[in-house]
Amino acid sequence: MAKGPGDVPEREVVGLWQQRLAQGQALTTTAGQRLKVVYPGRASGGDGPDFRDAVLVLGRERQLKGDIELHVRSGQWWQHGHHRCPSYNNVVLHVVLWDDAAAPARLENSRSAPVLAL
Repeated sequence: MAKGPGDVPEREVVGLWQQRLAQGQALTTTAGQRLKVVYPGRASGGDGPDFRDAVLVLGRERQLKGDIELHVRSGQWWQHGHHRCPSYNNVVLHVVLWDDAAAPARLENSRSAPVLAL
């Protein structure tokens, strides 16, 4: 039986993310942009984004440096209040298992971060 969004712990999303990186699989954001991970960041282990100081290339040449946040569903970005929290203003990628919000992750500073659905 397939798992649904309520059945998967977030740590499994972290594992899938790391597995995809280790396998060198091609990544594409929900907006259709190619994504290359130069450096996946370091696990934060505390409050705030899950990985810090990542380096990504979006499209052909747009380099992004910042944090990565992971969730089971993209709508959890808003449920957890990240759009109102300055601690998440450096997020450059929102990695999710399911994209149920169909929108980029809006940051408190009015910028947005692309979404990658695994």
